[in-house]
Amino acid sequence: MDDLDIWDEYKYRHDLIWRKIHQFTIIMVFLGAAPHIDFKLVQSGKGLIQLLPIIGTMFGIFGVFVLKNELSLFMKIKNTYRGVQIEFMAKVASEYPNLKIPEPFHAPLDNFSYYFWIYYCFILLLSVINCFTLFI
Repeated sequence: MDDLDIWDEYKYRHDLIWRKIHQFTIIMVFLGAAPHIDFKLVQSGKGLIQLLPIIGTMFGIFGVFVLKNELSLFMKIKNTYRGVQIEFMAKVASEYPNLKIPEPFHAPLDNFSYYFWIYYCFILLLSVINCFTLFI
């Protein structure tokens, strides 16, 4: 796998994760908000509209497994890509010793996944709370 293939895979995985995050968030928000549109319909208990937030939450829980898998694949590609970046910068530094090259990026490689899980768990928690508020 050459460097351009790694970069293309990196871009693809990164974009895929963001698309999945947005898709699962939209599903949970819209299905969770549906019963609040017509409160009279919810109070009368007609239809299955009360089940929509539960279905949205179930999609959100399913999303945890999908996103966990995609994130693990992304992290493998990200680590490989960072290795290529460091090798390239070392080669440039050896060829041009007078050139001031910044130190490699030293942040932990899982900052993205940390903030990602905070966001997703928060949205999922709101979805669960929304399910309980409908039946109280």
